[in-house]
Amino acid sequence: MLYYTIVIGGDHFEYRVYSQLVLLIFITFLWLLNALRLRMQSAALLFALFIVLSWPVPWLHWYATHDLNDRATTVVMRVPMVKAAQRAFPQTPNFVLSYLRAFDQLQFWLIGHSVCMRHQEHKVFYLYLTETLPSRPKARVCRTLAIRS
Repeated sequence: MLYYTIVIGGDHFEYRVYSQLVLLIFITFLWLLNALRLRMQSAALLFALFIVLSWPVPWLHWYATHDLNDRATTVVMRVPMVKAAQRAFPQTPNFVLSYLRAFDQLQFWLIGHSVCMRHQEHKVFYLYLTETLPSRPKARVCRTLAIRS
């Protein structure tokens, strides 16, 4: 993963290259809980907490971007999670906002280098291309006419 991130520079399509790590991270956390020899109830509670704590940032990002549907607002889309959190939950604690500021800083750097571009941006770009480019049959006719002339 370090080689791919540092030498190659990551992936244009969000975090696709790291998707296989999600399952490994959860399995590793279970292994860690087993190695700590915790009681079953404590281990189950910690594992549930681990899962629940992995949800807020992706869902917050979805909340802030799912209704952006035009090319102007989604090209090189950088949506600050700090503002989204403050808009959705005005009483967000400072330690959460500090984490989101760090997340935003890293996210903006990656997107500025065309790495980890968001799904919504790709979806809107696809819709933009289907509206502006000719259909395959129409393009085939145009190409045929251009070859004949």
